[in-house]
Amino acid sequence: MVTTRRSISVRSTPVKESPAQRIYPSLTDAEETSDEDEEDDHEEFSTTIPDSSKLNISSNSSFNSSYSSFNTSNQSEANINFFYVFLGLFIVCIAYWLFPGASDPVHTRQEFGQRLATVLKAHPTFSSQDRAQLKSAANRWFDNSTRDPVVVILYTSDRSASLLDDLAKTTASFLGKKTTIVTSTGNTQRAHLHATFENTLRGDTKSTIGMRAIEDLSWDAPLVLHSFADADHIKVSRPIIWLQVTRDESLKGRTCDEAIASKLTSSWLASGGIVDNVTPVISRVLQFAICLDW
Repeated sequence: MVTTRRSISVRSTPVKESPAQRIYPSLTDAEETSDEDEEDDHEEFSTTIPDSSKLNISSNSSFNSSYSSFNTSNQSEANINFFYVFLGLFIVCIAYWLFPGASDPVHTRQEFGQRLATVLKAHPTFSSQDRAQLKSAANRWFDNSTRDPVVVILYTSDRSASLLDDLAKTTASFLGKKTTIVTSTGNTQRAHLHATFENTLRGDTKSTIGMRAIEDLSWDAPLVLHSFADADHIKVSRPIIWLQVTRDESLKGRTCDEAIASKLTSSWLASGGIVDNVTPVISRVLQFAICLDW
């Protein structure tokens, strides 16, 4: 008997896909993959971004270092500025103490004016015009904008000749210096007179000198007056020079300047000078003229 085996084939029934599965296939796999990618990305991101706490510490350390350096620099600069200010004040104080005549505060000018007023009380013949000239000369002497010497010529009689000595002594005393008064004669040598003026007027502070009867100088000694009345010729520190000319009664009726110029011209021409040399000297020294009893 023949046995026949029948093979039974079992058909697998296909699982019907839902519409959502057809449109969004393998959502589960994709989600799993996505989660893994996010973990990888998170790990990669974590390894590339430094720790914020470390970043803050480094930043704060750098800022603190810069701020500390800035403060140190400012403090050093302030100390230097304070040193220079202190040094400047110290130098000014020393200069004022050593050279009181070199500074020109208002009270110093007033003090000099008061001393001149004391001198004028002893010479009552001073007119208001003479006083104005003397005040102008003093103001010029205290004018720091110029270093030109100030020359005052006194045209006096023999009776008033002591006025030059009084003014020269008062000025020297005000400056705290020794009084130098030269008496002119026909034997006064130019070189000796130049040395006297230079030794008296040189220096870095105000100075003064007096000279009596300059009409008695023999030529060429008057050229010394021309030199020291000009700051461009002789380097001296703004002196005030007191000169005296003896009055000539024959010149009565002329102005003060004219009388002085005429007296000096005739005297210096007679001693050997020439007009071309005498005239510039007179022009240079005839700055402030005071004629007493004129």
